[in-house]
Order: sequence, then C-alpha cells, then structure tokens
Amino acid sequence: MTKKCVKVSICILLALVLAGGPIFQMEAMAADQKRPEKVSATSNSETNDVVLTWNKVKGAEFYSVYRSTKKKIPSKAYAIVETNKFKDRNLEGGKYYYWVKAEDEEGIETPASTRAGIIVKDYLTLSEIRTVTWSATLRKTITLDGMKLKKGTTVKPTKHSKYIPFRGPKRVYITYKNEEGKKVASGWVKWSTVKSIKGHVSYDKKKKKLLDWTEKKKESYVKRYSSKTKYLVWTNFYTQRVNIFRGKKGNWNLIKTFRCTSGKYGKQTPKGVMVLKKHKPRRTRYNGVLSLRYYYKYLSFFNGYDAFHSVAWRLPDNKLIKKIMKDGTPNTTGCVRLSVENAKYMYKRIPLGTKVVMY
Repeated sequence: MTKKCVKVSICILLALVLAGGPIFQMEAMAADQKRPEKVSATSNSETNDVVLTWNKVKGAEFYSVYRSTKKKIPSKAYAIVETNKFKDRNLEGGKYYYWVKAEDEEGIETPASTRAGIIVKDYLTLSEIRTVTWSATLRKTITLDGMKLKKGTTVKPTKHSKYIPFRGPKRVYITYKNEEGKKVASGWVKWSTVKSIKGHVSYDKKKKKLLDWTEKKKESYVKRYSSKTKYLVWTNFYTQRVNIFRGKKGNWNLIKTFRCTSGKYGKQTPKGVMVLKKHKPRRTRYNGVLSLRYYYKYLSFFNGYDAFHSVAWRLPDNKLIKKIMKDGTPNTTGCVRLSVENAKYMYKRIPLGTKVVMY
C-alpha cells in the first residue's frame, strides 16, 4: 500500500471518529452494555409467585427474562419487561431457573446474566379438585348392623331427616368403615347419638390459613363449562372460595377469587350447576325461636331462596352477628356468605343468566 493510500485511510477513519461514525458508535455501545448482575429470585409462604430482581443496566430499554426447569437457558425469552423487576405468578411446586438479558434501543443485547434458581413449594396448590367432606364421632357406644361401635368412633353422615333450626336434623344416616376402608355398618341414628358434624376443608393448622389451587388449575377445571354470559362463577366448598372467570367455554380466565362461608351440615349449599336468577338489594329475616331480627345485603340468587349475600347484622342495634369463618367452617343455612365488598361485586358486576358451578 502506498503512503498516499495510508494517509487517505487515516483521514477517513479520523473523520468517522470525529463525526461519531456508525462503526465506532456501535462498538462503543456494545462495549458499554454489561449483562445484568445480582439476579435474585424470592418466594414466600403467602403465594405461589416468584419475584425476580436485578441491577439496572445503563442504556437498557428492555429486559428479556428466561425461565426453565432445567439448568440450560432456553432459546426463547419467557417475558419482556421494561423495569428491573419481574413477578412470575401462580407457579406449580418445583425448582425453577431464571436468566436475564438487557437490550438497548438499537436492539443490541447483552450476554445472559448468571443463573438464579429457586424452589417453589406448593403453598397454595392442592393435589386434586375436591369438595367438602363430613365426619362425626359417636357420643356413646351403639350397635349398628349388628356391630358394636364404641364411643368416640368416627363415622360418616351421608343423609339426614328433617332439620330443626338451632338443633340439627332429627335423625342421621351414618356409615362406618374399617381400617381397610371397607364399609361394614350403616343405618339411621338419632342426632343426639353423634357429636356436631364437622366439615373438612382445606385449612392448614400450621399455617393457620385456608389453602387454594393455583390459577392454572382453576382455569383447567372449569374449561368444560359454558355460560350464557361472558362470566362463570365457581364456588368450591372445600376451599371455601368463590372464583369468578371471564371468557367462554374452553377459554376461561380467572379474574377474581374471594373467601366465602357455605352451608353447614343439614343445611348444605346445594351442589350442581345452576344460574344466577335474581338480584335483591336487602333481605330482613326473623327467627321466632330466638326473637331475633337480622338483615344482610346484596343478594344474588342461584337456587330458590339460596343466594350469595353479605355478612349479617342484628336489628335494631346493627351488631355484626354472622361473619366469614376464618377457619373455613361451613356455617350458613344454605346460602353463600361473603364480605360486603364481594357481595356487592357479585350484585353489581355479574349479570343474571351467568352459570354457577357449586362443588
């Protein structure tokens, strides 16, 4: 190469540098981009969510989040966010790995961050969809189907005769299973023969809270149902929760979940598939046995006199007398009791004709 050519090349390069030419500008940006550091994944005992955070990268416009159950980074990003924080919601139990890449406005992407791993426990994930079950213990030793059952034996009530308010059913049909789970005795007994019947729900005594299924499991369970409106309601007695979905058959999206209290034994909230039939702003009731007047609000009827409604207040002093049970104990006489806020939501937002699944 001649001296003249070398001089010309140097002049061109100097001009590009002084002008901020594209070659040097791109190289400078790439060199300035450092991969995200201090990637941290955390979870807690309240939800099945993972919160991912990392240090901001100077000049970054977006961050690509990669997630896998294996230690190898996947080829496609799981999510793209604009901040240095990402919340991964409603995960199933297991181990998860995360990586983060930063990208500037020119589309230049940094190398992936170091891997961050976390184990998500099934805090709010139950193994199968099921409903409330009932059990009772004997108050005294009895003979049933020729078999002697001692006081304190656990039996299962399956049906009952007439229910007497504040006393319970007159009689209860019970079954007894042996250690192998085989039914060996059954028959009708007086209500006084058994202790108060317990409804078994998803209450965790150690955590002192009701457990629930993940959003994905709920949406999978209801996808077989259709509704005349764009909403679907599923009340599950085992988790003592009302779940509101929006969409259509095969593609329901969970939009709201809230606590409830359903019917106690002898006055259970009816199972089955129903529809919302009527709304009523308020109902006042009177119990002649106790000379008690009380009222509740925002009723959404789904089966005869059974409805979603608010907690209840005593008249005339407006003392709160019927609450949402903290431990999930079924406690109503057939209706589904909600907080005032959630009863109002059902009353105002969920249209008549909406399918209601009770299980």
